[in-house]
Amino acid sequence: MKDLGKKPGAKFIHADNFDEEENLIVTRTKSKKAVYHSGISDRDVHVIVPSSVYARRLICSGENVGLGERIFEKVLSLQDRDPESATYGLWPYYLEEKLENMDEPDKNMAGFNAREILTVLYKNPDPLSQSIKDKMFDAIAAACSAIIKRNEGVQYTNVAFMESYVLCCAGELTGNGELTKAGRDKLKKSLGFIYYQGSVFEHNSSCYSFLCVRDLGSIVKYVKDREAAAYAAEINKYIWSVIAEHFDYNTLQLGGPQCRAYEDFLPKDNLELIMSACGLYENYKKHPLAPKKLKIIETDAVCPEEYIPYFRGEKVWESSRRIIMRGFNYPHFAFSQAIYHYRGDGFTLGTFNREELWNQRRPLLSYINGKKTPYCFRVKCIHDGFDFSSAVLHAVQKDGKVLGNINFSSDRGDTHIGLDPVKNATIEAEDLRIVFEISGDTEDVNYRATEKNVEITVGNVPIRIADIYTRFGDFPIRATSENNDKHLRYSIILYNGEKRKINLAKLEEAICVFTVEMGQFAKNSKCKTVASGRFLRSEWTVGKDKLALETLRKAEPFKNNMYEDKQYINGTELFRYLDGGALK
Repeated sequence: MKDLGKKPGAKFIHADNFDEEENLIVTRTKSKKAVYHSGISDRDVHVIVPSSVYARRLICSGENVGLGERIFEKVLSLQDRDPESATYGLWPYYLEEKLENMDEPDKNMAGFNAREILTVLYKNPDPLSQSIKDKMFDAIAAACSAIIKRNEGVQYTNVAFMESYVLCCAGELTGNGELTKAGRDKLKKSLGFIYYQGSVFEHNSSCYSFLCVRDLGSIVKYVKDREAAAYAAEINKYIWSVIAEHFDYNTLQLGGPQCRAYEDFLPKDNLELIMSACGLYENYKKHPLAPKKLKIIETDAVCPEEYIPYFRGEKVWESSRRIIMRGFNYPHFAFSQAIYHYRGDGFTLGTFNREELWNQRRPLLSYINGKKTPYCFRVKCIHDGFDFSSAVLHAVQKDGKVLGNINFSSDRGDTHIGLDPVKNATIEAEDLRIVFEISGDTEDVNYRATEKNVEITVGNVPIRIADIYTRFGDFPIRATSENNDKHLRYSIILYNGEKRKINLAKLEEAICVFTVEMGQFAKNSKCKTVASGRFLRSEWTVGKDKLALETLRKAEPFKNNMYEDKQYINGTELFRYLDGGALK
């Protein structure tokens, strides 16, 4: 396919790479390993949801209603309208790929596009022609049918709130009380989920937390059903409390751990959402680490007054350790989870007690103050250049000290936790490594590496990473370090060589035990590991504290990996520390 940017007759306007010939926005897809649902990778395509967003902005702002209508005409024509079809009510990702040709159609597309259409019908329907409004209502009916048929659970956090918004709004605009009731019931179940579990499932996400407050704010603003609006307001308050709990004003970053993320640093548009929802444009414009050209955006998100001081730098949320998930059946796993978010001198450091190392997870995450930019510190497991989803982090943290290990599940995914499962516990690999990575202006980062550890100074914050015990079958283990392209990486190499098949479950041991110290190094530190049957117990005595982990030594099914590990602090099992408090 030719580069669409050079296609004869195509014109691009604004900064959205818009193709006037097709009335859709053009973008380039990611590499194959980073593409889900679609079979198209690394090429120019016409994208549907961003085009819907663009059309909604054009119409709601009044900037160009005619162009917005033309875009929606195109978008609506791409929805599956066959009531007998399994994908009735859905849209594909791209003009270039029909639903039947996708690897697996994405059911979220019904809600994402319907949301934009409904927002237009709520905010600025008057300038629209009757013809496009009729088509919009037909599209909404089909999308709601797909949402009701799917009946996705409330654990799918951002989708639950988006679908609640769509159902409530569609019900009120069309007079269909059953749709409004379905949206209201989903909000009620979502609130109950938070109360029982301790948080939403996608706790502290640098991408989805902001979609949540956007949609919850829209429900509060537009939905007339008082019960639904009240549920949304209570959930909105909780989500903002989580953002405030993790937000670091010094770096303007959302501290860890993060359940979901697509980037290492907080996206600029989400910082703008915080700024706009809190009325902090003048405050952030003067911040030394703020991105250039910050702009006030139109958003339905509204931050409760009590949390605004945390985003203004006037108040700091103290370090927190709590249960955020008590466990539930959905459908692949049901494990409990706790977080620890620590604020040190010049840095934040957060961990989950257990979490997979899918590329959208950030289970060990730190942000460090810098003069020019903030720094990001995280851990990964890389399989042939991409994050390996079957790797699992287990961690126990006390202040700036983490005892962690990474082992493997025998039945999880490769590039994605569920879409490309590892078959027969066997992978093909040329390279498999554990990577401790620092991103930022690494010209100002100093480090000294030895065979078993690396000591790094980032800004004024010292970091020491030590490899305590690593086994990967009979393969030789070695460490390397590199500093390039604004990334400093310390890697523990599990395998590197000619491509070969490796059966993870047949390795006698497949585990890497490590320690991380940030802020200050303990004068007295001692670590030991003891194997006992299927398990490896690691103990780290550091200063006055003793941290311990018990985890599987070799690859076993994911459920075993997440149910049978334990973390201890000073001899007490981790969950006995925690009360599981949720709403603040």
